[in-house]
Amino acid sequence: MLYRAPQAFDANDDATAWLSPERRQVEFDEWVSPTDRRGERMPRGMTLESYSDQWLEDRVLKRRTPSTTDRSSIGPLPTSALQRVP
Repeated sequence: MLYRAPQAFDANDDATAWLSPERRQVEFDEWVSPTDRRGERMPRGMTLESYSDQWLEDRVLKRRTPSTTDRSSIGPLPTSALQRVP
């Protein structure tokens, strides 16, 4: 897996200073991803269908027309396209 630094660095020396302790942890087989260190968890097993349902519920829309706040105008999502890929 590829993990990225938590931010972009202005100078190569800054990036090297961040990377050195990370490499040391890898060498001693003590490395844990920065996400796990912060106690954050990525949702596992979330399907596009469940993600899109949640996104539609949580999004904030500008009031333009009555249809922008009525989810029924969107119509159902095609479930065949949203099945998990093995």
